[in-house]
Amino acid sequence: MKILVDCRSIHPTKSRGIENFAYSVIESSAEFVEEIAIDVCKSDLEFYKDYFKEYQNISFISDPVQGFFVSLSDRSGHLRIALRIFGRIARLLGFNPFGRRSGWAKKQWANVVFYPYHRDDPQHKHLPMVTTVHAILPEYSEVDMNIISQQMKNAAAIVTSWPHPYHDLSERYPFAKDRLFLVPFTAVQNVNVSKEYDIKQLGVHGDYYFYPAVITPRKNHINLIKACGCLKKKGVEPPLIVCSGGGDQVLAKELTKAANSLGVGEKFMFLGYVSTEAMTALYQNCKASVSASFWEAGIAAIQEGGLCGKPVICSDTKPAREHAKLFNMDVCFFDPHSPEDTAEKIIEFENNIDQYQESSIEASSFIRLIDEKYMGKCYSDVFRYVAGIASKPQWAPFLKPKNQGHCFHTGEVSTTKNRSTDEGL
Repeated sequence: MKILVDCRSIHPTKSRGIENFAYSVIESSAEFVEEIAIDVCKSDLEFYKDYFKEYQNISFISDPVQGFFVSLSDRSGHLRIALRIFGRIARLLGFNPFGRRSGWAKKQWANVVFYPYHRDDPQHKHLPMVTTVHAILPEYSEVDMNIISQQMKNAAAIVTSWPHPYHDLSERYPFAKDRLFLVPFTAVQNVNVSKEYDIKQLGVHGDYYFYPAVITPRKNHINLIKACGCLKKKGVEPPLIVCSGGGDQVLAKELTKAANSLGVGEKFMFLGYVSTEAMTALYQNCKASVSASFWEAGIAAIQEGGLCGKPVICSDTKPAREHAKLFNMDVCFFDPHSPEDTAEKIIEFENNIDQYQESSIEASSFIRLIDEKYMGKCYSDVFRYVAGIASKPQWAPFLKPKNQGHCFHTGEVSTTKNRSTDEGL
């Protein structure tokens, strides 16, 4: 079986969510399928070749026309200006030299095409399609929703990684429920890198909470800063909060300014993008993992923090509660809209931190069951089903990871064998 993975829009940066997800699906599936071809932009080709160099059954394709114009556009000076003008004229005539060419895509063959990202407009429409819809975010535009709707209508199978998006998609698109699968995303690879990385080279010293999140308003760094300001007014020493992730640099400067104005500037570190090794070390050495986001489908602080056995403090959202329930983890929740409540919950968290850490340590062994072999088996089962090579997986829509007779449910750990596969979803 040959799988075509469309990574044309996934440009490698450093440690980011969509890239990490796509790479994990490819690596985990490579053990279970005969051949994988990755469709990438020519400018990213060398990175992908190097990243997957150990996999003999992974090859790469790239649209030569798009690659030619994109490589020229990376140059500076008069050529770049001329290309911009040329591009505008060409688009008016119905041809985008820098964009995808559906005609080229239609010439590619595979048993199944996989789209790791739900905001990509499918190009390989002649192939049976599997797509992963991670979540429908509140800020999505009509254009975004139209693309998602088309994916939901046209995909032979839709996969999502977390309980809340599974419920949400089932309700929004009831016609697609029979094609919907829940395959949790493994995060084991994000915390298993060498422990030799010294976080002091990042300027991080002492105890700290770790918040891995790109700088955007939705991640709600501002109310976390205000909460620390509330703690300072109460005479309570705020924790040091180390934040990784790039994003809006203007907003980052505003956040630093706000922290300084509240007298807690020394309590926040914005590191920007960091390497996977640095990310791992930051998780392994933190006192606690934190997420203040207004909305996330999957919560890195819960899954990756839990993997490291770290106590977790998190914004109280429905997806976060369902994520914690999936792992039977005790998390300290706070109202992300209220700096005052966040401050009170930080005090409560500190007073009961051993209890939260014990729960994370207990959950860690179960979270580790969602590894690359689990993820690869689930995705390859779905791929073979869509390709017509195998029947629909008996475990659909959710395969409970097993270990010594125990199995996961979305909310409990049980030794009972005879249960509906849909229970708890």
